[in-house]
Amino acid sequence: MTTSGDITYDRTGAQIAEAAARLIRIIGVDETLDTTAGGQEDQALELLNLMIKTDQSRLGLWRRREAKLFVVPSQASYDLPGANACDISELAETTLDATEAASQTVISVTSTTGFANSDVIGIILDDDTIHWTTIVSFVTDDTVTITTGIASQATSGNKVYVYTTAAPRPLKIKSMRREQSSQETPMFDLSHDEYFDLPNKDSDGQSVEFYYDPQRPTGKVYLWPRPSTVADEINYTYLDGLEVITANTQTADYPEEWMEYLVYGLAVRLAPLYGVAVSQEVLATYTKAEDALEGNDTESATVQFEVAR
Repeated sequence: MTTSGDITYDRTGAQIAEAAARLIRIIGVDETLDTTAGGQEDQALELLNLMIKTDQSRLGLWRRREAKLFVVPSQASYDLPGANACDISELAETTLDATEAASQTVISVTSTTGFANSDVIGIILDDDTIHWTTIVSFVTDDTVTITTGIASQATSGNKVYVYTTAAPRPLKIKSMRREQSSQETPMFDLSHDEYFDLPNKDSDGQSVEFYYDPQRPTGKVYLWPRPSTVADEINYTYLDGLEVITANTQTADYPEEWMEYLVYGLAVRLAPLYGVAVSQEVLATYTKAEDALEGNDTESATVQFEVAR
């Protein structure tokens, strides 16, 4: 038996819209949707995007992302997105291999792996701050030319961080861990009232608790106690938002196992717009696909019970 060897099954916005329209017989099997501005396809994609945003309320494992928050001593709150956070997947780390004086714009580094012109670069200074600027150019595994000279001295061996884009606004932060000397310590998640009821939010130390406020367009994370050093990096797991479809050639921002759900779900939402009835077969398939996804997008975990003595 010969199989394709291909497990990828992405669908574009146009393909999802047309498949849904055929299910409720808005168009025939050999017909296509009207693609003029404001026509059938635009109407279908509008409903599909509404459906996508509703799905954000039940995001699961496949929307988890890992990011790093770079702290500022004695600063309790941080905006997300903001210059102080990036996805770990695009973070490059190295060290200085020479001591650099204040105002220096050509910086000696151990490695330039993962660097690109115009990337954001952060250099830990001897005064326990991070100097953030951008890369103008670099010589492979040698030097980096930066846009703004460093504010004060940075000693050889100090850390250097490089990334391209800031981490996005999280829908939710699932967990935070304080990292020091490559060791991570889990932090406790506070509610709004628990954080703001803290009697002394201006105390400094190693952060052990956090509260995330998912405001729009910028979320805000609060740390307690406030960090006392930039050496206490914060790693966090968050849920990322779903991308909408802005052109009919774009694929849906979903895993392939969600394609049937999207097609049948859109068919159910399109039907009232055209005054047509949804067949029991379409409703049953939509419900079955939705139920299957609810059970699939969960995580197995060990639960331990301890007998009180």
